[in-house]
Amino acid sequence: MNNNEIQTQFTKIKSLLAEIENSQEIQKHLDILYKYIFSNLSIKSMLPAPFDFNYLVGQIRKCYNSADCAFTLEEVISIFDYFIKQHETKFGIGKHPRMKNQTIKNILQAFGTCTQTDGCEREIEHTLEPDDYYPIIDKFFELKIDGNYAIALFMSGDFRGNLFFKIGGG
Repeated sequence: MNNNEIQTQFTKIKSLLAEIENSQEIQKHLDILYKYIFSNLSIKSMLPAPFDFNYLVGQIRKCYNSADCAFTLEEVISIFDYFIKQHETKFGIGKHPRMKNQTIKNILQAFGTCTQTDGCEREIEHTLEPDDYYPIIDKFFELKIDGNYAIALFMSGDFRGNLFFKIGGG
């Protein structure tokens, strides 16, 4: 199968997605296609590497010392682990996107605080403790989001601050 044939297959799948209402059915077909493509060695290098939590832990350890993080390394790894497990519960194992070291460093630096925008568009900063993250993560995965539910999204903007407020924080 050459690149043009692969592109044709993806185009067909995209058109079918609009007709299929069952997301499990969609996922089944995408998994079959992914396995087929991944087994074809000539195009293997074109595909993103699947997510690997142990690899992520290595990245976290590498970035931790150069990041100004409010939490211990063990607390950070525990929060990442919880987030990834919740992500896998919702989307399946290995579905979280890999991250660059700079993204991980930015996440590490954001852990101790979050902001929430009030009704008057003022930003309110909250201090977070490691244990605050678990219920916030649970609430995050209850949201209906147009996106991929990645930890980078969770750590950006007002997500954490607004969810912290919803669970009774702040």
